[in-house]
Amino acid sequence: PAPAAGAAAATGPAKKVVRMEDPSHHHRHESSERLTGNKRRGANRRATFTPAQLARMAEKAAKGEAGFSEPGELEEAKRKVRSSSQERRELLIEQNKHGSTALVSIQQELKAGRKKEAARVRRRLLGVSLGLFPPAHPLRVKCASGVRHPVFEALILACIILSSILLACDGPTNDSTTAAWKAIAIVDFVMILVFTVEMTLKIVTQGFFFCPDAYLRDWWNILDFVVVLVGWVSSDYPFLGLDGGGGSGLLGTSVGGLRTLRTFRALRPLRTIQRMPGMRLVVMVLFECAPVFINICFIVFFFFTVFAIMGVQFFAGRFWTCNDTSVHRVDQCWGCFEDEEGSNPHPNCPDGYSKRVWRNPKMNFDNVLNALLTLYEVAGLEMWLDVMYAAMDTRPGYVRDAHGDSEFPYGAQPRPEHNWPAALFFVIFILVGVFIVMNLFVGATVDKFNELKAANGGKSMLQTEEQAQYSETMAIMARLRPNMKPLPPARPRKKALCGPCARMWYWFRMKCYKLVMWDVSGKEQGKSFDMVISCVVMCNIVVMACYLWRRIPHGGAFPVGGKLAIEHQQTSSNERLEMLNDLFTAIFTLELLLKLCAWGFKQYFIDYWNQLDFFLVVSSVLGYLVDRVLTSSDFGVPLNPSVFRVMRVARMTRALKSLRMFRRIKGVAKLADTLISAVPAMSNVASLCFLVIFIFTVMGMEFYGFDQIEGEEYVNGMYNRHANFRYFGDAFMVLFRQVTGEAWNGVMHDIRVAKCNPQLNPLETTDKDYDENYCGTPHQSVPCFFVLFQVFVTGLLFELITAIVLDEFGKQKAYDELPVNEEFVAEFNDNWAQLDPKATQSIPQHKVMTLLLMMDRPVLFESKPEAAQAVFKMELSCTKNPSDGVLMVHYVDTLVAVVRYQFVKKLGPEVGDELDVTMIESPELTNRIIDAYPHLKKIEKMEPKDFKQEMAATKMQGLWNKKHAGKRMAEHRESLEKELAAARGEATVSAEIKAMNGKELNDALRQTTGGPSPNFEP
Repeated sequence: PAPAAGAAAATGPAKKVVRMEDPSHHHRHESSERLTGNKRRGANRRATFTPAQLARMAEKAAKGEAGFSEPGELEEAKRKVRSSSQERRELLIEQNKHGSTALVSIQQELKAGRKKEAARVRRRLLGVSLGLFPPAHPLRVKCASGVRHPVFEALILACIILSSILLACDGPTNDSTTAAWKAIAIVDFVMILVFTVEMTLKIVTQGFFFCPDAYLRDWWNILDFVVVLVGWVSSDYPFLGLDGGGGSGLLGTSVGGLRTLRTFRALRPLRTIQRMPGMRLVVMVLFECAPVFINICFIVFFFFTVFAIMGVQFFAGRFWTCNDTSVHRVDQCWGCFEDEEGSNPHPNCPDGYSKRVWRNPKMNFDNVLNALLTLYEVAGLEMWLDVMYAAMDTRPGYVRDAHGDSEFPYGAQPRPEHNWPAALFFVIFILVGVFIVMNLFVGATVDKFNELKAANGGKSMLQTEEQAQYSETMAIMARLRPNMKPLPPARPRKKALCGPCARMWYWFRMKCYKLVMWDVSGKEQGKSFDMVISCVVMCNIVVMACYLWRRIPHGGAFPVGGKLAIEHQQTSSNERLEMLNDLFTAIFTLELLLKLCAWGFKQYFIDYWNQLDFFLVVSSVLGYLVDRVLTSSDFGVPLNPSVFRVMRVARMTRALKSLRMFRRIKGVAKLADTLISAVPAMSNVASLCFLVIFIFTVMGMEFYGFDQIEGEEYVNGMYNRHANFRYFGDAFMVLFRQVTGEAWNGVMHDIRVAKCNPQLNPLETTDKDYDENYCGTPHQSVPCFFVLFQVFVTGLLFELITAIVLDEFGKQKAYDELPVNEEFVAEFNDNWAQLDPKATQSIPQHKVMTLLLMMDRPVLFESKPEAAQAVFKMELSCTKNPSDGVLMVHYVDTLVAVVRYQFVKKLGPEVGDELDVTMIESPELTNRIIDAYPHLKKIEKMEPKDFKQEMAATKMQGLWNKKHAGKRMAEHRESLEKELAAARGEATVSAEIKAMNGKELNDALRQTTGGPSPNFEP
């Protein structure tokens, strides 16, 4: 702006000199003054913010004062943005761009700006990379253009996914000597080479550490560097001679501590987070929530420690028990006892006897660590009753002589409910520790999520409260679109080939149309008819749920799907249900025929729901015909009725059709909208959950995949061939079961005592540290693995899903409080469908007034005159249809104008200027609207028309036509009156003739003259 201002200042004195020297040049100097002013305004416009710059400014201002270096810089940014937006709006008005055409222009400028910004970022190089490559070095420029290209990122993402799949395939049971696994090893080696090349190119492009944007200055790049480094260190590729001679990677067996580095290969899928924006956003939210979670963890740990110390004081050493309940203390628990179940057989015990064993349950309070783990399991409400019952069976007052102490308090056999007050300990812990303390995670997550949303995803600091509400309404408009209304049948032509039959068919189709479009509101949208059909669908589902399977008699047998098996199930109740099902099939067939007759094939099959209905009805009818006709005939058609009975189950999907009617129920519609709106955010969290479960699954296979699961029954019997870490599918399901909290601690305690499978043991017998019960990882670390997974996934990620759902409920409540809410937009769409049944999203200009009058007047207008005045106050634009020249108004233009009028009406005229620049200051919202209505780009190429001028011209033309039509009608009536008077032989028109209306005048003239009279409508 400074050079432009200087140029303007320089031209000022020159104009004064010319005016003094030659006053006759006054007109020329005025033109020069206007030209200079236009140049000055042009310079100011060139200094305004582009939509891309506004987007970056909004992101910076979303952080509030923290996004700027000085305290007053935020207010200065607001002032600059508002001034720039107003100037851009004036420029769009000068270019005759209003409404949708302005939105398209804003989106095009935004895309162009972002494209330039992306190109600038790809070309940006800072510092001297590795001390060898300056920014202009050809090699560095080539590397930058390669690694920053979207295709390169997509290729690396595909390689990461392929590498992750190979990790899932690599398990303890794999035989590395087979050809298939050698090929997999080669592919895995190629993946490491690709990742190494990627890392090298990025280091050359960005520098290693000392450049401003060096490779190791980004945490995600550090993760990539560690993963690649671990991949080389733990590599095991005998075909290249890289196994170090011991099968443990490049470093061989001489470095035993690095053998576990193969486990860190499981971190390889984490590289997908950097390349997937949704998951990266969730991870950033988790990092933001980490400080709050750490504080809550301290509170929970303190609370658990207090109860753990109390539990140690109450129950330490008292959970020990003998498997023979007849003994009273530990010194009696030896030898064999009679046991019909054979729970603990021993070679020294005869048949029917078991060996007595004095054992301690895994969930105990013998020390503080065990007590903390036990309380955490109790807090998960999983198998906590076993611990409480064990505490209730303790004998705290028992003493005996042992080790020279006459009051030794341990070694007593528990008795059922001997210490029943111990249940209060667990009840209090669950009430306080679970329902209050543990739910602090939920409250903190929701609170932090709302705080981050207010700082980043909520109202921009550059927008006022009214602009934020207006943006929310525009977002509703982008989500809700006008529906298509089936058109009535076309009236037959007068000269049809078979006129009476065509008219009769038309009359029948109109009756069907009125029936299927029956609506108690009078809008003929078929809501009431669809509601009745939905009720019939629900009744059909209830009837289908009433079938009872008749038990086969003892010793009986029928061929599967045979005639005898079918006849055995034909009870009287099932036959009555079959009759009801046939009745429902007839009703749905009648519905299908009515809609086909009313709408025709083309309109019927446009709707996907109608296509589903057609498939279900046809399959039901075919099943009925096969079941009732073909199977009972003697033609011997080889069709099995059970095949078509499967089609009957498919009719259950008709319940999906009733979901459309749920939108008519306000409360259910809000719940459905909440869930649908939360799906994108929850999908990001679910993706991260899957990634974490995948990583822990691979780690679990490396840690516990070599345990013995065949023929072994551990403490709880839950670690077996169905739940183990030997295979990826079983391991994934074990962790998924842990997410739901189903007996995960039973699996954990079984793994702690699991034995090693010698055939799968990765450690060789020549190793000096070999242990037959050690499979590579100390099993005492199992609680750390399971508790860490439980805290991170169940306690953190799942609470984030809760926060998302609660946030969506808050959004729905905020939508209801908007000046123009979702209910208003839905009503507008229903009325729009009356005037635009084909959903072309455009209506003729003269129908705008009709549309406004169709709205609920207390909501939009108080009276019809107010609606007539409001049309000229609205900022509408129209375009000429190139096919017929009719002026058309688009749905987006109309709704935006109506919404603006409502905001100004409810909030005052002073908000009008702020609303006019909202779309310029919210380029993301503009982009959403254009994406929702892509054909707006075609309208932008048409010649725009001024709606107010065209509407005024239309009204003036209507008044002119009305005036001249009345004059012509008066002249025509006067000629008829004179004709009738002359026919009667009267010299002048009598008062009787003047008092006649148009019909009476025509009838009198016909009776008098005896011939046809001209057509005249009063």
